Amino acid sequence: MDWRECVQGMIDYIESHLNEDMTLGDISAHVGYSPFYCSKAFHGQAGICLKDYIRLRRISLAALELRDTKRRILDIALDYGYNSQEAFTRSFIGAFDVTPAAYRRQIRPLPLFARRNVNHLHQGIGDMKMLEKTMADVKVTFLTKPARKMLVFHREGAENYHGLCGMEDAEAALDLIRHTTLSRSASLGEGELKVIKCGLLLVMPPVIKEA
Repeated sequence: MDWRECVQGMIDYIESHLNEDMTLGDISAHVGYSPFYCSKAFHGQAGICLKDYIRLRRISLAALELRDTKRRILDIALDYGYNSQEAFTRSFIGAFDVTPAAYRRQIRPLPLFARRNVNHLHQGIGDMKMLEKTMADVKVTFLTKPARKMLVFHREGAENYHGLCGMEDAEAALDLIRHTTLSRSASLGEGELKVIKCGLLLVMPPVIKEA
């Protein structure tokens, strides 16, 4: 058994006994190593000391019970290894900056401590190294996209597209619009023609250039 398997075995044991009294000796006996080496290996593989892991897992599960059940706060505290409601309240405030009673009155998101899986932790580190190696061979090109341009062509008396196009020189005016270099920005779709109250709005597609 390597250290990663050892620590995962410790975590599995802890998760099965969070509602019970447990000591470092119990945990180390379960995996077959000395308490000293178990404590050292746990911190190295899980990134947190064993005592803090147990405390944070218990207080997080207790918070879920406060949220999801109507059990008395004292009963929940005793289930998760606290000798009194006062001790539970101090630990709850230290973890979440709110008392258990206040949290139950007004439920809010809490930074709960999730169960660790050291195999996933180390697999994620390997995946990141592979990603960094892959990204080193990737060429990134930045493109800039200028603002869209628009021009409004007004004709008095025109209330719609047909009215505008039926007027004298309308087609010549539309052709002029389509070939005009524009300077005002617009928020409409590229290349879109829209009839406004007395004219036509043309939105020109921008040209994308490399930075």
